[in-house]
Amino acid sequence: MLTFIGSWLLRRRELSLRLWEKLVDRRIEAHERVIEVVKSLRTVFLIEPFTIEGPNELARAPAAFFSREAFEACFSECTNAAALSSTWLSTDVKRELNLLQDYLTSLHASIGHCPSEVYPQIGNILRQDFIDFSASIEKLAFRFFENDLYSLKLHKLEEWHKYPIDETERRLRKTAFYERWGEVASICGTLPATPKGKLERNS
Repeated sequence: MLTFIGSWLLRRRELSLRLWEKLVDRRIEAHERVIEVVKSLRTVFLIEPFTIEGPNELARAPAAFFSREAFEACFSECTNAAALSSTWLSTDVKRELNLLQDYLTSLHASIGHCPSEVYPQIGNILRQDFIDFSASIEKLAFRFFENDLYSLKLHKLEEWHKYPIDETERRLRKTAFYERWGEVASICGTLPATPKGKLERNS
């Protein structure tokens, strides 16, 4: 009887470890996918060979603003990465990724009809936003690898997956997208006085 019970416990533990290994693989894959996507947000290209922000600062824009088509592709890639990964992400990463989604959705709704040739200029204005979001999400994802990877528990799905609305609005209002919207609007020439999206009602 003792032998049977011992064997049953060992098989049960082995099964549990195999199942947990598969869950860990899913979590690693999800965080790696997000890291790769947000790292691409930091990729920039030179707009023109002249200085605009200082004696040694060349005009640059995120690769997502090379054209309207490039921005649409970036928007779709971020949306797909969030949809595929959200179940397995740590809560901190999920919240920051959702904030980026709110930002990109508002940006997409606001500049979607602008001519493709002005996107590099818009990207130059918004470059720091893309760098900041990329860095913050990557930092939180690496924190998962440092602290949470070996924790034998999953984050609860019922945990609130977004920041409180007041924090979301505070963070978004500090972005160049909202602070320098007048410059973006002047480039396109046909944009509304305020960006479209979550903060439109409070602008």
